[in-house]
Amino acid sequence: MTTDIKFRRATIEDFNDIWRLLTHARSLMRKHNNIQWDGLTKAFIKNEIAREEYYLVIRGGETVACFALSHNHDTSNEDNFTYSGTQCTQPNIEIGRLALAKFDLGLVRVIFDYVVSLCPNIVIDTGENNIAIQKMCLRLGFTKIGEWTPRKYTKSGTRALKWYVYEYTNEARATQKEAR
Repeated sequence: MTTDIKFRRATIEDFNDIWRLLTHARSLMRKHNNIQWDGLTKAFIKNEIAREEYYLVIRGGETVACFALSHNHDTSNEDNFTYSGTQCTQPNIEIGRLALAKFDLGLVRVIFDYVVSLCPNIVIDTGENNIAIQKMCLRLGFTKIGEWTPRKYTKSGTRALKWYVYEYTNEARATQKEAR
């Protein structure tokens, strides 16, 4: 049931719950050869919390998911990225590091509806091996708009991890509502 779900910004006191969810998600990702969160550090997450970018999803008094939101994700060529593909078309919110205690597509839809209530245009980027998120994006009406490869991987001589960028806009939402 989704009616008892609450959202709130995380505080540093929530760090242990967030880290637990991220660690759980990272272990599942590794089982599918997805290493995109292997470099994730506690300091990085604490900085996101301090910038008020982290959110908790609470159901029945228990933290069941967390995610980060960054405003105006820029898909232009930045110092540490090489992009091929298109620019995000509108001001947006990027969803990052979505981690759930257990997978629940209904809960993911509720989370996305909440994020849409904050900003109608959503961007998600995910690693090439994160097939679950890629499929989920397509099921929820996102459009793949490009891909990029972080230079930090190519400069180190290791295999480059390709990332895919998905966007969800007002136009996609209208089409999805008509299909229902």
